[in-house]
Amino acid sequence: MSDIVIIHPRFDVPFWGMEKCMGLLGKQANLPVACLPLLAALVPDHHSVTIIDENVEEIDFDRVAHADLRPDTPRQQ
Repeated sequence: MSDIVIIHPRFDVPFWGMEKCMGLLGKQANLPVACLPLLAALVPDHHSVTIIDENVEEIDFDRVAHADLRPDTPRQQ
């Protein structure tokens, strides 16, 4: 059995985003990413899958061995 951690990385705040008013709305994220639960559902049942949204919670780097996502390559270095 393998532990799989799927991470939605934090991106810089865009000019048109609503990130500045999330606290006023009592929310931690504007729009959850739908593809991550779908990706997790495709993993066979004998694997353990955890989804982390870095916009909502910090990454526990003790749980992450390697991740590769092209737009975030500068953060991985």
